[in-house]
Amino acid sequence: MRFRPETWRPWLEPHGAGHVLDAVREHASGQGQERRISRDDLAAIRERAGDDPDALRDLFVAVMIWGSGTTNGRGPRYTDAALSDSRLETVLRTTRESVREGDLSAAYGADLAHAPPRRPASA
Repeated sequence: MRFRPETWRPWLEPHGAGHVLDAVREHASGQGQERRISRDDLAAIRERAGDDPDALRDLFVAVMIWGSGTTNGRGPRYTDAALSDSRLETVLRTTRESVREGDLSAAYGADLAHAPPRRPASA
């Protein structure tokens, strides 16, 4: 997935996470300097993360970048909001534990219990 580091940098540096932008391959394109982040990059960051809270934060940031690409303008803003939330370390640790236990529903929906119910699709 391609992304533009300069779009993300101002949102990440205040949280000490700007270095994540430099952990992936550069990719020159007509749109200016872009980088690529792949599933292999995410796997490598995951392997290094272990139980370190800062490394789990870095993995979260990398996943957010990968999921946003070059067209999702909300990704940096939402990532900044998550990085600013005092609950982040606890949520990342709980999510990591759920994934390790194979409980992906809990990992994905830890906070969905407080979300409004979805409306059923109309027939």
